[in-house]
Amino acid sequence: MEGEITGSNCYYDVTDQWYAPYVCKADDLGYVEGYSDGNFRPDQEINFVEASKIIVNVMELPVNDDYNATWFEKYVVALENVNAIPYSILSFSQNISRVDMAEIIFDTMGGGTTSYSSDVTYADLKILDQWDDVERIVNTAGAAGDFFKHEGKLWGIEYGDFYWIDGADPDSFKQLSKYFYVDDNRVYSIEPFNMYNFSSIRKFDDVDVESLEYIPSLGGEYSNNFFIKDKNTVFYANFLYLDELVDVDLETFEAIACMNETCGIDKDTFYSYSYGEVNYLDVDTESFE
Repeated sequence: MEGEITGSNCYYDVTDQWYAPYVCKADDLGYVEGYSDGNFRPDQEINFVEASKIIVNVMELPVNDDYNATWFEKYVVALENVNAIPYSILSFSQNISRVDMAEIIFDTMGGGTTSYSSDVTYADLKILDQWDDVERIVNTAGAAGDFFKHEGKLWGIEYGDFYWIDGADPDSFKQLSKYFYVDDNRVYSIEPFNMYNFSSIRKFDDVDVESLEYIPSLGGEYSNNFFIKDKNTVFYANFLYLDELVDVDLETFEAIACMNETCGIDKDTFYSYSYGEVNYLDVDTESFE
């Protein structure tokens, strides 16, 4: 019977232990492989690339033998192709947890978000594997971004390239929205779908970070724009840019819903944004709807 779990004595150190039938069956099916000295080393922890080979074989994921720079490249790329490399993985040799293993298997079964590019790639891990002190920076939305702390600096990594974000503080760096980030010094904007813009990141030093207040858009679920308010003024965040609102009343300003736009109002002015500029409309706030 193909699925029957039997076997023993398939390695010098796998004889009649409780797990012997499982190891021997997996070895018979080609899912696992021992060492050249005839041992399996069952008590040894498993690292990411070793787990990659096992999971790819068991799940029968497509493997491209052209990826052969290392013995494990084709297996890691196979996981990359189905977005099954967890954000927690920071090196090829990293020992993985039960949670990591469960996440990888879940994603290979279609539980993750499959696309033409992976959130974590083999090329990215080639860089991270050389950074012993690397730490992934997690954004305020709870999802890890492609930002890392290394040697006390903040780095962006994408498509196998890395960029030092000059002047950014990795200990206070966090995400405000889809395109905007902030640390204790300034506000930044970065286009997340083309990380080559790391090399030309926009920095906004005219925002008072200590008094900064994020005001989300009320203009509909498809709006990516919002307002930033500090002790001095209000800024309209438009894609990758900040536009300062002129003569805004800070005490009465608030965001309001206006279809799929991002709009705001204070005691006597209605603010909207279109065609690359802020529009101002004098209104009677008490009767405006």
